Amino acid sequence: MRWIALLLPLACVAQDWGSLHIANANLPLGEKLLLQFHSRLRTNDRFGDYFQSRGGGILWYSLRRDISLIGGYYFADEEAPSGERMDFHRFFGGANFVLPTPPKLRIEARSLLERFVGTRSGDYFRVRERMLITLGKRKIRPFVQLEGLVQQQVWTGRFGGGALFVMSGGREASVGFEHRQLPSGGYINLITTNFQFQLRPKRD
Repeated sequence: MRWIALLLPLACVAQDWGSLHIANANLPLGEKLLLQFHSRLRTNDRFGDYFQSRGGGILWYSLRRDISLIGGYYFADEEAPSGERMDFHRFFGGANFVLPTPPKLRIEARSLLERFVGTRSGDYFRVRERMLITLGKRKIRPFVQLEGLVQQQVWTGRFGGGALFVMSGGREASVGFEHRQLPSGGYINLITTNFQFQLRPKRD
């Protein structure tokens, strides 16, 4: 896949490496409403340090097939630069759009406004814009992700890609790579995994 070559220069400029592991459990509450239970764990310092974990719930309401409203909350535990651990809260809301594309291409755009409460730098808002491009309709689908964020008047970006594995019963898994620009300066590369499943799976 040619896009992997684009990631190689990003890997060379990173000051750190880490990992990001995500698990989502989806619970349909009706034809238009979905409750997603989200959890994640992140490491840094060349994979050797537990940096952050978080968990919470996200409500998805489908306005129509290609537009959903999103609202949710995370409780997070994170390591401060001093080495001490701290807890904070994150509230967010926005919308997810599926853009018109050819059948073998899927493009999702997401816009969110987030509110962080109880962090070591105080309470603040963050705006994030994400685009996820997935290719193909087979069980293994390459993807590319682009994201821009603004918090406390600081702009940062993220770029990544990988492979999505679509399984039976509404289950999905992915493995990938993400290059992040940090608000404090510098860059980090993350090896990512994601697993998603349905609590009330449909029969295939």
